[in-house]
Amino acid sequence: MSRADFQQRLAERALHALTGRGECRLRRSEQEARQHIVTVLKAGDEELRQLDLEAERLFSAHKSQLPPGSDHQRALAMIRRRLAEQKGIVL
Repeated sequence: MSRADFQQRLAERALHALTGRGECRLRRSEQEARQHIVTVLKAGDEELRQLDLEAERLFSAHKSQLPPGSDHQRALAMIRRRLAEQKGIVL
């Protein structure tokens, strides 16, 4: 299943979860609401992609300062987590 298919299915399930129990009403058509959810999901994916690129740039710039035998994946994960906290991104 492609990422786009996954996003479509997730949007569909979210929409039905919200409207199926009568907890909310749509001001637009289901199709427009579903497309808006997909747009929000894509924006979140892009935000995470940019965060990963920035974390990799910072890691590359400072990896020579790491002590020998350091776990590079762990260091990269720590950088990513700190950047996310600074930017208010939920991982």
